[in-house]
Amino acid sequence: MAVRLSQYLSACCIPEYARFYIDQLQRPYRQADLAKIAKGQLALYHAVQANTSKQLIYDTDLLTIKIWSEYAYGSCPEWITTHLQQSTVVYFLCNIDIPWAADPQREHPHNRVDLYHLYKEQLIQMDKTFVEISGEGEDRWKNVMKFAKKYSQI
Repeated sequence: MAVRLSQYLSACCIPEYARFYIDQLQRPYRQADLAKIAKGQLALYHAVQANTSKQLIYDTDLLTIKIWSEYAYGSCPEWITTHLQQSTVVYFLCNIDIPWAADPQREHPHNRVDLYHLYKEQLIQMDKTFVEISGEGEDRWKNVMKFAKKYSQI
């Protein structure tokens, strides 16, 4: 969805660094890896931002690392939370109304409701601007487009 949205807005899409990192890992990831992933994601943001004047669309951000670290390990480095509080991102919170798709980096297909609520609660608690996106296929895309132009100027 992030790639398609960036094309629609003629923006630049910043991919999810975790996918690259975990694909290169020759063992199961650990909590310490999550901080490395967060640093890699930030480095990727800064590298892309330094080389474009286009609007940036993030496939993910440090909120995912924060929630996953707390969910899986019970804690998260404070610097990640501090960085999140300083960011000015509009979030598209994708509802879990589509079937779960297997992916080597996806876990806990039966905990989707709990995780969705954790994301929503965090966004509210951090006073972030977010839109909940629902629907399947093209209906989901139409719901993204409905809000994309509105928020693309933020």
